[in-house]
Amino acid sequence: MFKVKEILEGTRGRLLQGSLDSAFRSISTDTRTIKPKELFLAIKGDNFNGHSFLKKAIEKKAAGAIVSENRRNAYPKGFVAILVDDTVKALADIANFHRKKFDIPVIAVTGSNGKTTTKDMIACVLAEKYNVLSCQGTHNNHIGVPSTLLQLNGRHEVVVLELGTNHKGEILNLSRIAIPDIAVFTNVGPSHLEFFKNIESVFNEKISLLKNLHPKGTVVINKDDCSLRKIESKYKKRFRILSYSEKDCSKFQATKINLGFDSLAFLLNNKTWIRLNTPAEHNIYNALAAIACANLFNIDIAITKRALESFVFPKSRFNFLKVNGFSLIDDSYNSNPQSLESALKVISRFDSRRKIVVCGDMLELGKGSRKFHYDLGKKLGDYGVDILITVGRLARFLGKGASDSSFNEKMIFSFDSIDDAGNKLIDIISSRDVILIKGSRSLKLERIVDKIKSNF
Repeated sequence: MFKVKEILEGTRGRLLQGSLDSAFRSISTDTRTIKPKELFLAIKGDNFNGHSFLKKAIEKKAAGAIVSENRRNAYPKGFVAILVDDTVKALADIANFHRKKFDIPVIAVTGSNGKTTTKDMIACVLAEKYNVLSCQGTHNNHIGVPSTLLQLNGRHEVVVLELGTNHKGEILNLSRIAIPDIAVFTNVGPSHLEFFKNIESVFNEKISLLKNLHPKGTVVINKDDCSLRKIESKYKKRFRILSYSEKDCSKFQATKINLGFDSLAFLLNNKTWIRLNTPAEHNIYNALAAIACANLFNIDIAITKRALESFVFPKSRFNFLKVNGFSLIDDSYNSNPQSLESALKVISRFDSRRKIVVCGDMLELGKGSRKFHYDLGKKLGDYGVDILITVGRLARFLGKGASDSSFNEKMIFSFDSIDDAGNKLIDIISSRDVILIKGSRSLKLERIVDKIKSNF
């Protein structure tokens, strides 16, 4: 329950109307899903003003609202109205206040790649034994993280969150709200370099999470990542450190990796074989992070194995689809140099197949954007790519890099339009092809995936 007195205490807000003794079962920021008697929080951002939906919230029988605009005579009799300086900050403050009511472990996952899959794998394994609250999809920002925490209730036994960032200070703020007990780091790579000068700055942003980690907290790291290895030496006296790896010696190590076309298997600590429903080797790291967390919660390895082997990977994150005789890899959710190269490594294993790569712009890479695209383009031939289709202005530099290497220029097609790229792909597809579709989120390359499915 969310009591008015506690909301006022947490936000330092002012009661404009209603009773101090009022309480609400839940708080909603979305009038599309708000339910009767809930409290509406009117989020106000740069391009969105929830106050415009205040009337809709009242029509849907909301019992109160938290606002930063004092609209006189806007509230019906008996309606609770709380005025705050900033509704986005109020959301964070209420979530933090609410989180402190629960003495249960909170796991926070961050990194440049693999956050969502790792978060979902951890939640999947822990759900075998515990009632888990986990953020949906990629709700990993200043709205998604506190909104997830507001769902906490007495039935939950553990929380699994994903913390994302593209500006300095965001991880620090999100971890302040969540107060995690366990910090999981996937990797550090060249992502969001438009806002961070270099990989060292990305690393410093990620580890700012540790400033708000519980004093007796645990840190789970990918020891194969050269940046994350620094955590072990720097923080081993402050926190318990658990490591996982393929190459380096660690507590949870994958060896004897067997890579298939639609799945893979690895031997955990030379004892237990684990199979994953994906051909993407980088998902082994995500699974190892989940195994480490399962170990912390005393979940038997047989149970962990069963959960991971039945795990369904999130949409558009290296989903392997068989369509009309050809293989389609939908990795369209997002892209950066590290994740694109990981994807190229996978398709290179399809030796006897014609390999088509559809690449959209990799965004937020800053001044080095063109070079990142160009350098990866020069490697396409090394990975056995036969046809390249680019979408967007920056992705054309992938084509330039490819054409400046040994790649056949006649097999490079560049487009500004997703529809044009999709039409070209449909024109050239033949049976037994392997097709990879990958680009930054804002390009929405999943539209090409949908187009292929509807045409075949």
